[in-house]
Amino acid sequence: MAALREDFRRNGYAHLPREQARIDLARLEREFSALARLAEDKLAGSPEGEAACRDSGLIVVPESGDPRQLCRIEYIAGASPYIRTGLVTRLAAWIETLVGEPVTLFKDKCNVKNPGGGGFPAHQDIPAYYGFGTRYHVTAAVMLDPALPSNGGLEMAPGLEAAPEGTQVEDTPRGPLAVLPHYAGGRRNGDIVDELSARMTWTPVEAAAGDVLFFDSYVPHRSHANRSDATRRILFFTFNLAGEGSGTKHIIGRSGKIRTTRSSTSPPPRCTAAWTPPPRSGGRWTPDRGTERDAPRAPPVHPRTALHVASGPGRRRRGPRLAHPAAVALTARLRAMIAAVAGSGDACSVVPLQGSGTFAVEAMLCSVPDAEDHLLIVENGAYSARMTEICAVHGIRHSVLRCDHTRSFDLARVEARLLELGDVTHVAAVHFETALGVLNDIDGLGALAARHGARLLVDAISTFGALPLDVTSGRLAAVALSANKCLHGLPGLSFVIADRATLARPSRPRTLSLDLRAQHRSFEADGQWRFTPPLQAMLALEQAIREYEAAGDGRPASAVTPLSPTGWCAAWRRSASCR
Repeated sequence: MAALREDFRRNGYAHLPREQARIDLARLEREFSALARLAEDKLAGSPEGEAACRDSGLIVVPESGDPRQLCRIEYIAGASPYIRTGLVTRLAAWIETLVGEPVTLFKDKCNVKNPGGGGFPAHQDIPAYYGFGTRYHVTAAVMLDPALPSNGGLEMAPGLEAAPEGTQVEDTPRGPLAVLPHYAGGRRNGDIVDELSARMTWTPVEAAAGDVLFFDSYVPHRSHANRSDATRRILFFTFNLAGEGSGTKHIIGRSGKIRTTRSSTSPPPRCTAAWTPPPRSGGRWTPDRGTERDAPRAPPVHPRTALHVASGPGRRRRGPRLAHPAAVALTARLRAMIAAVAGSGDACSVVPLQGSGTFAVEAMLCSVPDAEDHLLIVENGAYSARMTEICAVHGIRHSVLRCDHTRSFDLARVEARLLELGDVTHVAAVHFETALGVLNDIDGLGALAARHGARLLVDAISTFGALPLDVTSGRLAAVALSANKCLHGLPGLSFVIADRATLARPSRPRTLSLDLRAQHRSFEADGQWRFTPPLQAMLALEQAIREYEAAGDGRPASAVTPLSPTGWCAAWRRSASCR
């Protein structure tokens, strides 16, 4: 992640491969194909297609030479709950990590470049966005198909050294950036002047399906015609800084339909010379021609002073829950950061909880096993004994295998107990029992449990971020972890990484505030906590993970070469951390 941030800071764009972006390409393809069918029905003159696009808020743009061929779809986030709450939230978290500030969705579209489709001349995005009262944007381009020079992939010119003297310069999160001379009016409106474009060094960005390309509104870019015999599709999601307000406000109602309001209807002045962006006046944009001013924008809000969440008591509240966008964005960033440390994929969900690591363990034990399931607790220390106590308090059906507290559990004894019981569905254990420094063989236990049709529930509070733990093998149903310990955050914030299929299974909750399924559904629906979040611990953890990533060069914990058990225990005893 540190390398990605540096690329973006230096060049204005950064390329994130699919393996790191963890885009569920098959799901995204299904979602977009459904929207594309609606758009194609509309272009074919179908009344049903016309009505469906109108109800969903889709804007459909045909090819200029063929009104029945699809060229572009806009406002796809409002028409697809998965894209709106899943993909957009994840992209916003990545961008906020790149720029260090909260962002909000500004616009979205999908460009469909058919065989023979034309390209776009060199341009910056910022001139087109000035009329909306926002001056810094970052776009996430999600590749539905490979993007190559042969099919009209993007090219970037990451240096502004060629900008002539006197060029308009704006202060941005990347520092001062130039708005380059460009044509205004006519068919070339917004294109960088040819003399300047010809002097730039253009770099083709080759990307695979599922890759994400981040670029800001100041980096010059262009594309060529699609010379291949296949269609090339790219989803573009553009965000602006939350402190600058919403240039294009996406108001999403219960039906998912989007209404769009804009802060200005005044386009850039049309003239024959290059257009210079208007200066600020009293906190508002004043076009240099015309008398209409934009509506006032919301003042910049610093997340440390504005992360106020208003939520009513109880799980079934009558009124809407209100959260400052910065709080929602911070939660999304932390979920993405924890997933990156874990190396988990889209099959898993990171569920934050208010409370210490024990809260996460209790939530995991209360939420994952159903009433008919049978849990075997492998107890060889104080924290696995706490698991037994939790299950007894909540009446969870369980059995206990008590082992020697001075060494890792004997897998042969575990297997014998599994055979004896015969109906165990889950096995619970602690990765590292800190009281006596015992590191347990979780990989071996997972393989053993899988052979007997059971899955693991693991307390990894004392090892997460330092020792590898494969959460994508399918052997783990859930893992509990904490913000403090190896990540060096503050106590009071914990997480459970759980299998999405498990969380989606209906079940009667045993608790209210520790119900993982309800917590997961809330985050997936609107990004909000059900109850008051520990904001100070969240902000501290975000900074701690950034330092963690810098120290580890962005490698996930699954890529770390572990110490031997003896070396790990010795390192732990030297640590000042405490449970």
